Amino acid sequence: SADVEGLTQSRFGSSTSTLEVSPATIQLEASAADAQSITLTASGAWTTTTEGSGFTVSPESGTGNATVTVTATAASGASGKIIFALTGTALTKEVTISQKGDSPTPTSNNLFPGSDFEDWTAFTGGLKPNLGLKDYAVQVDGGRNNSKALTIKGTPGANDYVFTATVPEGFSAEGKTKVVFYIKGTGGKSLSLNLYSDEISGKYQAYIPFNLGDCVTDKELSKSSSNQYGGAINTENDWVKITLNIPEDFNIAVKGGNDLFGFKVGKDAAYDLLVDDITLE
Repeated sequence: SADVEGLTQSRFGSSTSTLEVSPATIQLEASAADAQSITLTASGAWTTTTEGSGFTVSPESGTGNATVTVTATAASGASGKIIFALTGTALTKEVTISQKGDSPTPTSNNLFPGSDFEDWTAFTGGLKPNLGLKDYAVQVDGGRNNSKALTIKGTPGANDYVFTATVPEGFSAEGKTKVVFYIKGTGGKSLSLNLYSDEISGKYQAYIPFNLGDCVTDKELSKSSSNQYGGAINTENDWVKITLNIPEDFNIAVKGGNDLFGFKVGKDAAYDLLVDDITLE
């Protein structure tokens, strides 16, 4: 069907571009001013951005290989991540930061790998193989908090699955009650989102759809009976929060490789939309 066309490969600059970091995780000691090092290998200029709190990074940018120092600002509470980006390319690497003595807390509640669209390889690598990603959906700058985002820009000729993300290994939805994501921009029609379970309905996985309808500000959605694309989107250049409330009697898919989350658009309508930070909460 027209809903399952195409697979677009992402491109990451020249084959000579290199960005590597080691280690990928750092646990600071439970003391203020504890410092640990990250070894950075880069083929050009690079920058860092941080998420979280309780630590500093030095230097924050540079050119070529470097040693980057992470320093705790207190005896507890350091948590987050450092995102390294190679200038002029889409290459990024992340280092997760935690601190001894803290209660373990997740540093990310992404619904699926790459669902904040920072690690494009992780995102595209977790999509349903026979659907892939539509060619009008690409990674861009301009996400929330100066991050990356997914842009949907074009006029789809069908009620397309822009993408369908699959369940990663080790996934758990225990205690979670909602899926949250953010959008910014316009759409001549609206969005329809599928959340899948591991149950089989006929030949296919069972799912529940959520239909956005008209959207100008933050919105909470309950499940619908079918996919619908009526309504229009105009966030007036603001980020708006979309919440999908998961029914208590619905069990999200947890079997690795099964469908998890489908993102759909309506046909014959222009979209100029940014999507960011799809999380499970």
